[in-house]
Amino acid sequence: MGWDQRTDLPKHKKLSEIAKTAFALDCLLVKAVWIEGRNKKGGINASTPVGRMWNITVVPYGQINLQGKIEEPNEVQLIIQPGAWTQHFLNRAGAKSRDALYQFGYLAQQVLKIDPYHDELALRLAIYLTLDSRIRLDGNYKVQELLEIAFVKPIIDKARLDRRRAYDLKQHWDSAIKLLLKLGWQIAFDPETYPEELRPDSKDKKPKGYLDKLLDAKLTIKPPTPIPELIASKVKLTVERSQLKVKPKVEQLQPKANPTQEQHISLTSSQVKEARIAKGWSQAKLAGFIGVSQNLISLIERGERTFNPQLATQIQTLLDIQD
Repeated sequence: MGWDQRTDLPKHKKLSEIAKTAFALDCLLVKAVWIEGRNKKGGINASTPVGRMWNITVVPYGQINLQGKIEEPNEVQLIIQPGAWTQHFLNRAGAKSRDALYQFGYLAQQVLKIDPYHDELALRLAIYLTLDSRIRLDGNYKVQELLEIAFVKPIIDKARLDRRRAYDLKQHWDSAIKLLLKLGWQIAFDPETYPEELRPDSKDKKPKGYLDKLLDAKLTIKPPTPIPELIASKVKLTVERSQLKVKPKVEQLQPKANPTQEQHISLTSSQVKEARIAKGWSQAKLAGFIGVSQNLISLIERGERTFNPQLATQIQTLLDIQD
């Protein structure tokens, strides 16, 4: 933070500032989203623990005054522990396999490189969009929706009434979008609602009421690779499932086929293991995407458990196993 370079402040002042900043961390809340799997109706089940991100205890040492305060500490000790929300780090799906880290495979390494002091909006957007990309696969958003997630609504309302604040808000937004583009995020502006003059680095004159137009603008924004590939595998699987459910009317009128005549996917245990290793996935990661236990994947790869056609289709699609 540069405090070590400050020669105009005595040591106890610097220590007090550090203590205040550390205490501010104790006020941060976090909401974690854990995907637990899908229910029988096809909906997504999740757990969303909410709590303090950090538990901070500030312990100043020094002479105490009559009010019970240490105004000029000689030393400040910080006791920092992760909040209780981390007790859910191994969620129900991950607890079965003792490995839920695969869920953080969606957190791109580039996100952690964003400087929270200079690019706070970009960092907030990156974290939210990375987590939300697991549920909103199309990546379609309105600018106002994302800004209301990053800022409190009164800030946006005040910007609508003040030209300077409107300018500053757009500058923050443009700066965040440019940084995400630089980090490899996939961003596409809707040509109808997000015209050239509203986009970052545009030299065109801003139209009248540009902030309201910007808030109504739409864009598609997705995390950088390899996240889209993982999501795409889920999309492909969803499309295949929907195609299986929608049958032509002519086909529905035909007599039901004998169960023994059902199309059988020939998939061996060695194929599953070799394809998983070639993809660089652990058994827990594969199990997490499918919504089964790691033990089941282990049994399948050892040839001790057969899988039904639906499970075989899932595994074949996720691991790109060719017929």
